[in-house]
Parts: sequence; structure tokens; C-alpha cells
Amino acid sequence: MTDYTEIIKRLVPMQDVAERYTGEQIRFNRMRCPIHHGKDRNLRIYPKSYYCWVCHAHGDVIQFVMSVLGLSFQDAIRRINDDFGLGLPIGAEPSDAERHRLNELNRKIEEHRRLEDARLSDAEARERLAADWVGLLHQVEIICREKAPKTPWDEWAEDWCEAMRVRTELLEEVK
Repeated sequence: MTDYTEIIKRLVPMQDVAERYTGEQIRFNRMRCPIHHGKDRNLRIYPKSYYCWVCHAHGDVIQFVMSVLGLSFQDAIRRINDDFGLGLPIGAEPSDAERHRLNELNRKIEEHRRLEDARLSDAEARERLAADWVGLLHQVEIICREKAPKTPWDEWAEDWCEAMRVRTELLEEVK
């Protein structure tokens, strides 16, 4: 079975997905976060991803649909495929004509990706890097809290030790 996730991520803009499934209009690439039902515009919409500065939810168009609509991965890609009229043969093996069309689509996506990467400004690259860093730090902080010894006599979990090491390295990068 063919994996259509890259095709969906490249063809469907994050802003279109966010507006369609929340009914909210995005202004200045921001909106209220539907994941934690925020009141302020803390969810930042990037061309192909999103990040909430409050609940730290982040991901691509598929993860957004899964989170907002409460769908499984397969149901989310089917829903996007149907709602945006992509016509991808999800759940079935593509015919030779569809396979040829998908190969052409993948070629165009790769070409578009190269052009998009070349156009990515330094400011956008730094902003994306910062969002990735904050998301990673948040995940590490969760592991640190969950795996921390509860009393001084508890053994140190290996996951906790590794998370603390990574946390220290991430925080040192900021200095």
C-alpha cells in the first residue's frame, strides 16, 4: 500500500486545514488553539505546520486534523483526501495510471520542496528552529516530571537520567 502522507502534507496548506476544521479565520498567521480551547491567539500557523505557545501542541496538517477532530491517522488522511478533493486511492492499491500520476506528483513535490527550502528566509528558519526547540524541551520536561524519583530513596529511572541530560544540554545551548 502506498503512503500518501507526504503528498497530503505538500498539497494541502496548513491555513486551509485550520480554517476548514475550526471555522475560525486566521489573522496574522495566528488563531485560538482548538486543542486546548484557548481564548487568545496563541496557535501559530506556518505554511505546513502549527505550534501552540501555551499547550505546546505542534505538528503537520494530518496531526492537526487528528487532534481537532479526534480521528485516527487513517481516518484523518481519508478525511483530508475527501474534503480537499485530492482523489488519492487511499485504502486500495493504485492502478498503473494512478501510480504514474502519483510518481509525477511526487516528482513535483520534491521539486517544490527544493524551491521552498531555497526561499525559506533566515528569519523563518530561526522561528521554526525555535519552535522545534521549545517543543523538544517541553517533551523532555514532561519526561523529567513523570520519571523523577518521588523520594530520595527511589532509584533513578534510566529515562529520567537521559531526559535530565538532554534537558541540561538544551538549556546550555540557549546561554
